Amino acid sequence: GAAASGAAGEAQCYNVDPSADGGNFSIQVLTVALQRFNLTLLPAKHPAGKRLMQDPGQATEAFLCQYRDHWFAVRQVADCWWNLNSTRKRPAMVGPFYLAAWLSQLSAEG
Repeated sequence: GAAASGAAGEAQCYNVDPSADGGNFSIQVLTVALQRFNLTLLPAKHPAGKRLMQDPGQATEAFLCQYRDHWFAVRQVADCWWNLNSTRKRPAMVGPFYLAAWLSQLSAEG
C-alpha cells in the first residue's frame, strides 16, 4: 500500500488528500479500485493517452476527470456522452465535438 512514516514513526495512509475538504481520493487509490474490475486508468498525458485523446469519442467508453480537486466521470451510453458530475442536478449530454474540446481544455488546465 501507499504509506509513509510520520514524525513519530507512525504509518500515515495516503488514500485521500488530507488537504481536500471531504477527502479527495488519490490517483493511486482510484487506479487500484478500477483494476479490481479489470479497468485501466490511463492518464491523458501518458504517451498512449495522448494518442487516444486525438479522437476521444472513439478512444474509450468513459473518462475519469479531476477538476478543482473534484473527480467526476464522463460516460458513453449508447451513442451519447454524459457528464456525470455529482455537482450537477442531473447528468448533462455532451456532444461529440464538445467532448473533444472540453477534455482538451480540462487537460490544459491541469
